[in-house]
Amino acid sequence: MSDEKLMILRMMKDGKITEEEAMKLLDAIGENEKYKSKEPKDFDEIENNFVDKLTNSIDKVIRKTSEAISSIDFDDIATGFTTGFSKYRAKAERSFTMDIKDIENPSIDIANKNGKIQVFQWDNDFIELRGKILYDDKLISANNDFLKIEKKDDVIFIYPDYDNNGSKAFSAEIAVAVPRKKYKNFSAKSQNGSIEGSYIESENIVLESTNGKIYANNLRGNDIKLHSTNATIEAISTEGDDLEIRSSNGKIIVNGVYVQNTEVNTSNGRVEIQDISSLAKSINANTTNGSMKINVSNVMMPIKVSISKLNKYTNSANLSNRFTSILNDDSNLTAFTDGFKEEDERALRIIGSTTNGSINIDG
Repeated sequence: MSDEKLMILRMMKDGKITEEEAMKLLDAIGENEKYKSKEPKDFDEIENNFVDKLTNSIDKVIRKTSEAISSIDFDDIATGFTTGFSKYRAKAERSFTMDIKDIENPSIDIANKNGKIQVFQWDNDFIELRGKILYDDKLISANNDFLKIEKKDDVIFIYPDYDNNGSKAFSAEIAVAVPRKKYKNFSAKSQNGSIEGSYIESENIVLESTNGKIYANNLRGNDIKLHSTNATIEAISTEGDDLEIRSSNGKIIVNGVYVQNTEVNTSNGRVEIQDISSLAKSINANTTNGSMKINVSNVMMPIKVSISKLNKYTNSANLSNRFTSILNDDSNLTAFTDGFKEEDERALRIIGSTTNGSINIDG
C-alpha cells in the first residue's frame, strides 16, 4: 500500500476523522491531486514534490468537510487495508548508476511490480536508479541488491531482481533520473503501482500500469501511449505526432495538447481535454458511463465536431456558441464553426461519444 494511503489510515485512527472524510481523502489522493509542472532537478525535489502534493490534497478535503470530527476506532478498517502490506517489515534503500554518454540514442526499458515508478530527465550524463525496498527478512538477506540495471547493446534495462534473490518476497518503489537527450524508445511499465514520467523525449514512449494511475508531464515523442486499468491518467503538455490514452474504470485528463492526433478511450470515467494548441488536427474521445468536457477556447482554426450515440434519456450534447452550423438527428450531431471546409488541412476535427453522460464542447 502507498505511503499516501497509510497516512490517511493514521489520520483515521489517531486524528479521529470520520470514515466519510477518509473516503473523500482517499479519492483526493487518487483522483484530484495536482502536480507541479516545474521540471524536477534531482531526487530531493522529487521527494519534496510528493510531500507538497499530499499536503495540498489533505488541505483541500479538510476545508470542504463541515461535519464535526468524532472519535472512532478504525482498527478493523486499517487492518483490512494493510493485510497485503504488513508481511514485508524490513526496509532497505539501494542506489545504482550507469554511464551512457557513449550511446547517442539509447532506449530505456523500466519494469516494476507492486511499486510505483518515477522517472525524469536531468543534466548529468549518467543514469541514477534509487529504490526504497520492503522485504521479508526471513527469506531474503539484507545484503541483496534487490534491483538490477544493465545494458544490452543500446538498451538499458531496469527491473526488480527477483531471480537473483531466489524469492519474490519484496516490493520496491523506484525513481530513475536519465540524461537529457532524445531516446529511441522509452518504456515504463508497472503492476499495482503508479507511474510518473516528466520531461522525457523519445521517438516512442510507453507508460503502462495495471491498478495504478499515470501522470505524464512534458512528454515529447512521435508516438506516445499511456495505458492504465482501474486508475486515472493525466497528461500535461504533451508534444508530438500521435497520443493514445486508454484506461478502464478511470478518468482521463489532458491539459496541453501539442500533438497532431489524440485518441482517448475510457470506461466508467469522465474525460477532460483543454488547452488545445493550433498543432492539433484530430481529437477522438470515447467513454462509457462518464461525461466529457472539451475546451476549444485556445483553438484559432476552424473546427468540426461529430458526436454519436446520443440519447435524450441518458446523455446530451452542449456546444459553444462558436458553432454556427449544426446538423443533428436522434443519435448523431455534426457542428461547424465559421469558415470550416472539408479540404482545409489546418482545421481541427473532434469526434466524441458516450453512452451515459453529457458531452460539453465549450470555449
